[in-house]
Amino acid sequence: MTALDAKAHQIPEVLNGIDFDSFGDAASRRKCLDAAKALIRRLETPMETMWDVTYNYPALYSSLKAGLDHDIYQKLDEDGGKPKSSEQLVGYGPDKSGDPMLLRRFLRHLKAMNVLEEAGPDQWVPTRHTRSLRQPEIFAAVNYASDVSVKAFMALPAFLRQIGYQEPQSQLSGNWQYLTGSREKHFDYLARHPSQQQTFSNLMMGYASQRGSWLEIFPSESLLDGDCNEAPLLVDIGGAMGHDAAKFLQKHPQAAGRLVFQDQKQVVEAATQRAPIYGLKPMVHDFFTPQPVQGARAYFMHNILHDWPADEGRDILRNLKSAMKPGYSRLLINEIIIPPKDAQAYQTSVDLMMMSLFSSRERSEHDWSIFLKSAGFRVVKFWHSWAAFEGVIEADLDS
Repeated sequence: MTALDAKAHQIPEVLNGIDFDSFGDAASRRKCLDAAKALIRRLETPMETMWDVTYNYPALYSSLKAGLDHDIYQKLDEDGGKPKSSEQLVGYGPDKSGDPMLLRRFLRHLKAMNVLEEAGPDQWVPTRHTRSLRQPEIFAAVNYASDVSVKAFMALPAFLRQIGYQEPQSQLSGNWQYLTGSREKHFDYLARHPSQQQTFSNLMMGYASQRGSWLEIFPSESLLDGDCNEAPLLVDIGGAMGHDAAKFLQKHPQAAGRLVFQDQKQVVEAATQRAPIYGLKPMVHDFFTPQPVQGARAYFMHNILHDWPADEGRDILRNLKSAMKPGYSRLLINEIIIPPKDAQAYQTSVDLMMMSLFSSRERSEHDWSIFLKSAGFRVVKFWHSWAAFEGVIEADLDS
């Protein structure tokens, strides 16, 4: 008997005493989470691992979606979150009908996967996870997985077999086109389906809330050093609703009026109608055309280049080059930087998603250096933070 055997009965008690609030900072919590996930795999038999991956999790996707269809996450919180039966929670469609026994089968799996709690036989209690599923950016992840991403992942091996397991290079003949039987790009598909576009936008908001701010990674005050106080200070290219520029303004209020965020016409119009932010200048711009703002201190792109294959990515960068002032302007790219070893699942799954939907990829430091040089740029520094899934690539014009 080992020392661990003698204390085996104490281990579950210790583990059950650890939760989200046990940590003083995000990095410590993440390190413990990674260690816990690794421990699970070490404790499992190979068959337990494969069953978890191939049956438990796919069944969880179905159960989460069934819960959304029945609006159970709202109902669970009613009456102060008191336990409710499947008969109280059932209700699908305009007439709120449904089969309680059918719903109960999904509820049991949600409990088995630690999403839901059970106070007694068929007595269901909300958790912080079910409460989060009332938030648009959280339930969007379930809907997008059900409608798009899981289907794309499942189609990927067959598509790659068809092209001889080569990296896809075109958004017109990639996995998404193989799945849908069309030559339509995924972004064009979203533009034709407003509800899916809204789901995607909400999902990106949720993704943004988890990845940490670029201002926690890059020393933004360095942009103020040597600032000429004439041209715009920061141009956020493909800046969506202006969230990243707004964070910069919050940290550096003296930059008001010198921050620009650019996007397609419909996105900029939605941003200005939704909640215009004082101090930010919205601008309609297609980044496949020459950059109209000349000589800014910094041009910022957040998760833009990973959406496009290398050729299109170089076109985006070349359209920016002529606007940059040599020796003064900086290019700041806020994206995943795949480490040479021990990449995190969050990073690797996004990389495979980029391949599945856009024939594109995430990049390592080596990849970024080669890619940027091919477009006429030079990496100044890679900025990393353990608390963030992404990094910042600082670059300037290659002399």
